[in-house]
Amino acid sequence: MKTGGTMENGTRRDRVFGCLFCGAAGDALGYPVEFDDLEQIRLSYGESGIREYVRIDGVAQVSDDTQMTVFTADGLIAARNDAVCQDDIKAHCEYLLKAYRQWASMQVEDYPLTDFENPSKLAQVRELYEVRDPGRTCILSLLRDETGTVSSPANDSKGCGGVMRVAPVGLYMHPGARMEDVIFLAAEAAAITHGHPYGYLAAAVFAGMVYQLVNGYAEEIELALFRALKTCEAVFAESEYMTLLSEKLKEAADLTKENIPEKDAISRLGEGWVAEEALAIAVYCAIKHPDDPAQALCSAVNHSGDSDSTGAITGNLVGARCGYAALPENLMRGLELSEVLRELAEEFA
Repeated sequence: MKTGGTMENGTRRDRVFGCLFCGAAGDALGYPVEFDDLEQIRLSYGESGIREYVRIDGVAQVSDDTQMTVFTADGLIAARNDAVCQDDIKAHCEYLLKAYRQWASMQVEDYPLTDFENPSKLAQVRELYEVRDPGRTCILSLLRDETGTVSSPANDSKGCGGVMRVAPVGLYMHPGARMEDVIFLAAEAAAITHGHPYGYLAAAVFAGMVYQLVNGYAEEIELALFRALKTCEAVFAESEYMTLLSEKLKEAADLTKENIPEKDAISRLGEGWVAEEALAIAVYCAIKHPDDPAQALCSAVNHSGDSDSTGAITGNLVGARCGYAALPENLMRGLELSEVLRELAEEFA
């Protein structure tokens, strides 16, 4: 049985909802096994690995990945409502920085938030105060005010904390926007906390893919990948890391055509703790199972690595392609932050 109510399958609204909700679903599925290797996962959940949510009081909890995705969306909506921003990417990043700092403050302060000037309404969401294994680079950069840009990086981190949160950039940019603007805004959003080129280039490619899929410019995930890579290679033509990232992601796409076990293909791509590996694993799983969201997520989380992040990124991609109406009902039932995600999706849709 499928869910989605009156959602019309294949519309932009359907895909926006699908992107946010399937991303959160992948995060929630992978979160309980984030620090387990594949052998441990199979010992705990059977030879097929984890395939259903581990619910706490009936709730499928999400990690910092979905929390930061929510704050990315919140920051972009605030920027949109400020007429001064318009197409100013730097101004947008100021709103994103404020949103991320609010999240970081809520991670170290009890409800309600008091030590933050003019917080958004997300300060009223108790679940966002829950500490769900946030990335050390993200939390310390924001709390210590050690934030950067693409041109002036604050650190050399290439962790996946920049890429796993930027799907809303692909949802936010209006249909018909320049792909270069989507790419650059996502890169700058990631560079706030992750200064290594891999850290923000992977985010740029990812947001470019989401933008194409949600707007129907690319029906297939592999086509969205190659178009995003082409644009990124033009925008960041002088970066040797862009060439290396392209090779990594093309390898992921090529592996989907090889007759080898998925666990071996994913192992070749890495563990997902760093940006280029997390996106490569997600690309592999999403291309391998483009019409089966549940299987795509299961493939993305059952490996020895950063299961919640690879699950979240895979979910964003598959959800943007398939739409909310195609998501299995059991993945939507009891998903934490559902009401928040619904409100944000309505804003972008």
